[in-house]
Amino acid sequence: RRWLCPLAVCREGLYKQGAVFALLIVMLLYKGYAPSAAWLWLVPLAITQYLLIVGCGMLAALLVCMRQDFQLLVQLGMVFLLFMSGIFWDIDSIGNAALRENLLLVNPLASLIDLYRTVLMDGSAPLLTQWLTVLVESVVILAVLVWAYRALHYWIARRVVTQ
Repeated sequence: RRWLCPLAVCREGLYKQGAVFALLIVMLLYKGYAPSAAWLWLVPLAITQYLLIVGCGMLAALLVCMRQDFQLLVQLGMVFLLFMSGIFWDIDSIGNAALRENLLLVNPLASLIDLYRTVLMDGSAPLLTQWLTVLVESVVILAVLVWAYRALHYWIARRVVTQ
């Protein structure tokens, strides 16, 4: 199918993420974090994360197909999102509540990391509205990109062959 290339990269990332999660859980157990029923939330969170990654991967593939120069922009954008996501710092440390909420809204990756932190380290269920917001954002991004791929599939095929 026409989505094979972007999805192959996403599937490869899924396998790597599985290994990272296994290592993370081993480290959490080693550090004394006890498993709880809240850890069952890892399954819907991982599915939400995969939907987001597939949507963003399809968007990046479409942009690079349009103009090869977008490849560098996509790489820089990923690094920017990584540093703005709260992976290296706790997003709760932002004193301004409105700024924190806006960051969580415009950067679904930051919300996912916060949700994972709540489940794994706090041992509690994630905030349902925060998870549903990320899920809806992910599904909307994916739906728009599926529509775009269906509408542009001849153009995409021509661009891939002629580049």
